Amino acid sequence: MKKCPNCSLEFGDLFKKTRNCPLCENKIRLVEVQKPAPAPESILSEAMRITQGDRHASYGEPLDNHSCTAELWTVWLRRRYGDAVPTLTAEDVCLLMTLQKLAREANTPKRDNLVDIAGYAANAEMCGSERSARIERSARAEVHGARE
Repeated sequence: MKKCPNCSLEFGDLFKKTRNCPLCENKIRLVEVQKPAPAPESILSEAMRITQGDRHASYGEPLDNHSCTAELWTVWLRRRYGDAVPTLTAEDVCLLMTLQKLAREANTPKRDNLVDIAGYAANAEMCGSERSARIERSARAEVHGARE
């Protein structure tokens, strides 16, 4: 796209180097219009892209991945502090990881910390949704199995 430097009227690519501007009628040399740079991706958009794309492909369903971490942490904490330690959930892992990212942000503010915080919050929601969906599928399967 080209633009008249006198009146800013934009022209298509049909015009070559010099032309009379139809708006201001000045003989002008047309200049190329610089397209604005795309807006940077928001923190939330980046977190969703990562959690639903690369990380999901690498680590699988957040409920399964964070449940595994929860089991390992629970065993570690009980071994260290006794059986009174409650069983951690996948959502607990997401929230505890968020706290770790907040601690890092307090020390060294970085965009990556905020992206990860948003990602762990999204994962916590995904864990709850997936758990509910699995319970519902299991209940339906039991009902169908009882009918047969």
